[in-house]
Amino acid sequence: AAPESAKEQGGSDTTAYWSKWTEASLWFGTSAPGNLFYPGEEASATLIAPPYPAGQDIRVSGKVVSARGDLVAELPAIVLTKQGNYRSTTKLPTNGIGFYRLLLTATDGTVSKSIVRRYAVIPTHPESKEPESPFGVNTHFNPFKSKKPPAVLGKIVKRTGIAWIRDGVQTANLSEDQAVVVAEENNLCYLPVFSATYMPIEDHRTSDSGWDFSRVAEKHRAYAEKYGKYIEYYDLANEPMQKWSKAVGGSWWGGPWVRPFAMYGAAVTKAIKEADPDAKMIWEDGDTLVWYPQFFDQAKESIDLISPHPYNTHPALPLPEEQPTLAQYDELHSFIKDRNLSWKVWVGEIGYSSFILPEGKKPTFYTPATEEEQASLLVRAMVMHLYHGADKVFWYGLKDNGTDPGESEHNFGLFTYDLQPKPAAVAYSALIARVRSSTWIGSYRIGGSARGYVFEDSASGKPTLIAWHQNAARSEAIPVQAADGSKVTVTDIYGLTSELVVQDGKVKIPLSTSPVYVDGLGHADVDPYIGRKRSWKDSNTRP
Repeated sequence: AAPESAKEQGGSDTTAYWSKWTEASLWFGTSAPGNLFYPGEEASATLIAPPYPAGQDIRVSGKVVSARGDLVAELPAIVLTKQGNYRSTTKLPTNGIGFYRLLLTATDGTVSKSIVRRYAVIPTHPESKEPESPFGVNTHFNPFKSKKPPAVLGKIVKRTGIAWIRDGVQTANLSEDQAVVVAEENNLCYLPVFSATYMPIEDHRTSDSGWDFSRVAEKHRAYAEKYGKYIEYYDLANEPMQKWSKAVGGSWWGGPWVRPFAMYGAAVTKAIKEADPDAKMIWEDGDTLVWYPQFFDQAKESIDLISPHPYNTHPALPLPEEQPTLAQYDELHSFIKDRNLSWKVWVGEIGYSSFILPEGKKPTFYTPATEEEQASLLVRAMVMHLYHGADKVFWYGLKDNGTDPGESEHNFGLFTYDLQPKPAAVAYSALIARVRSSTWIGSYRIGGSARGYVFEDSASGKPTLIAWHQNAARSEAIPVQAADGSKVTVTDIYGLTSELVVQDGKVKIPLSTSPVYVDGLGHADVDPYIGRKRSWKDSNTRP
């Protein structure tokens, strides 16, 4: 049989299984967490077949294609034999940074089976902690099937370049947080979110119909005393409306549930800050910004950050650019400024699911997307929210929660259920490498449905334009001051680059719904076409 570590998520090798090969399965694995290789690393994979029942050789052939489907290389034939214990290692071809699919066919001369595996080459990321990075991911280390989550999961997060993990602390495990362990072992920053520590809500009612949250506050005090040295930010409650409105009354828009929840939040905040004086408390908002004025009225002294979960949950508004929160940021920033608050905004959850809508079924909340569309939507959503003033954005989630292609909740991950990279993981890693320490300058006017945003590298001071069409594929000419014959570089979301030549003072950029990065421009090229600057943090000018 395959190694024991290959039978569990998060074994020492990132693993994947074939469907039944007659009476046995074939195992594929690499030594790189998440099948993610850094440039210069030797990229190889191991194929292992259990002893073949009849002793025949198994011949494996394959080819490698890019994210676009272009042929990258043909694999030399691999023969798995009884004498070799049905095991072989092969070099994985790479053409630089990018996402790759490995199309394999195995045969015993009579029966053939085909599978698809994935791997990627991504930018090298720092090993140190990066608390200033704006990029995070939701994980599910608390609770896990085993007491301790597999070590490879934290390694995958770190290798991808993601700086922050957000994980739920459950009621029974409030005194034992495994996500802290994963974060410390991998130099990750950790945001705990108290998912259900206040449940059941009715337990906190008093005989005179009041509320007493002292017991639950003490649980949080003990948590902060134990883990406060590892944590700076605490998320008060995950999507509180869903439980509190059912128990107390009200709706998505607020109502009776807000007051007792604010009392709860104030009690918990006080306890945590007494145990950890440097703590910052995050209060969540909805998929739109609707609760924060009510929270402010009830518990203004207890709030340090506001955190919406801006999913596109309405089929009529499926695109990141249509998410209502984007239009609400101006009002929120004015609210913060007018009251002289120091609030920050963290997007605690955002995601798009790469699920297939079953035939005859209409979408309810989420719009189906291919894996490539998921990758493009990730980049577009991240750019939009960071540009409009979110300090951090947490993708939902690290890995697919299941294997049903028609279930939206199973397909939000950056990685498949068996921890192979999806295109979104590679696009996210490339975005992080470019933007983690950059400054957003402004939106760039292109026209039509095209979107453009300019960020500046903090080290070089050079601008980069990231651009896409919201719902079209069309080339757009942008003016540049460089001499005709000069070149600019265009890079897709996976890292594949090409050069374009300046002609007649312009360069024609091929744009589609998948963003591209345009390098080689100067400030003189972009500054005249910047619409509004993201300056609300540094001046009295709203974005």
